[in-house]
Amino acid sequence: VADFASHYGRMTRVLRAALPHAAVYACDIDPAAVRYCAEELGAFPVVTGWRPDETPLPSDLDAIVCVSLLTHTPLEHWRRTLRAWVRMLRPGGVVAFTYLSEQHLTPWLAGEIEHYGSYPPEIRAATADALRDDGFGFAALTATYGDEASYGIAFATAGVVRREVAAAGLEVIAMAGESNRQFAQYLVLARRPPDQTDTVPERPDVQRAVSVVALYDPRCYAPETVGEGDHADGPAEQNPQPE
Repeated sequence: VADFASHYGRMTRVLRAALPHAAVYACDIDPAAVRYCAEELGAFPVVTGWRPDETPLPSDLDAIVCVSLLTHTPLEHWRRTLRAWVRMLRPGGVVAFTYLSEQHLTPWLAGEIEHYGSYPPEIRAATADALRDDGFGFAALTATYGDEASYGIAFATAGVVRREVAAAGLEVIAMAGESNRQFAQYLVLARRPPDQTDTVPERPDVQRAVSVVALYDPRCYAPETVGEGDHADGPAEQNPQPE
């Protein structure tokens, strides 16, 4: 499994605790963050970039978790990330990721979610117009984490999310609204479709030339069960009661 955009392991530590025998990858653009996840949480560190579809990444994964990444990036980065996830997952593997829906736009315009950054009024208005016109709106931060053109706040309609997920080769399993006010993001569960060319190999006929043999070991019986005249190494019928 992979925690994509792990930062300092907010989800990595949960995956490590819930799946102690699994290989857990911490993937992030911050080398110090993934190093921390490796040294302190026992994850495999993977340094990514702004073009994850062109980056060597682990593959054949059962699951990917991604919280608060696509909430901050433009549509082109969404597409690159979705393509990367398809390459990382095995057929039938699942990904859970979060995004901000059009329901988050009004609170953002009203200044209720300032923890996503400070944006000038004209940028907010342009982002709202793009969301209404195209189903996707992105505003870049002036002071950013990483590439200024690639990081900010992003809003998407459910229709656009479904479109982009399908275009990347994934299929939506479920989409859920915000579960509580503290988390305040929408959740998508998608999967890489099973490979239709995969077939169950035919099993050869089994030759069942086996006889059933009952083996009685007298050492399994309590000493007091051996009656007078019986021998410990005698037939099983002489020692009918196991310990």
